[in-house]
Amino acid sequence: MIKIAKLEIVDSQATYTDEAKDFHYNLFISRLRFELTNLSKHFSENTAHLDLRGLFTGGGPTTIRGFSPSEVTARFDLELAIHEASLPSLNDLLCAYGKSDVQAGKLSVYSQASARRGEMTDYVKPLFSNVKGL
Repeated sequence: MIKIAKLEIVDSQATYTDEAKDFHYNLFISRLRFELTNLSKHFSENTAHLDLRGLFTGGGPTTIRGFSPSEVTARFDLELAIHEASLPSLNDLLCAYGKSDVQAGKLSVYSQASARRGEMTDYVKPLFSNVKGL
């Protein structure tokens, strides 16, 4: 039986690196605190919870929360919030996909996803503020 009562990762960094494009980029969450509780392969166990907090690209406070109730049907809920990340710190990503970069600005991203009875509903809401191009 696989069961994780509690997995905790504290004061770490998670990095995603993409070197497939002409412009390589890194996305990271620093000062990472990750907690996973009640994860089990058996649906009769308690509800599993995920809580992640940190700083996106070193500056935008970030939270990811999710849970999967203890029931037989596939179901989960996930929420993501990134608050006022520095846009200039994302210039490599902007160049890789948008062929542009910025001198100043902030990015906030809010997202929710839910799965119930084989159907998924979700949204992603990016918000840009005080953007200045080069």
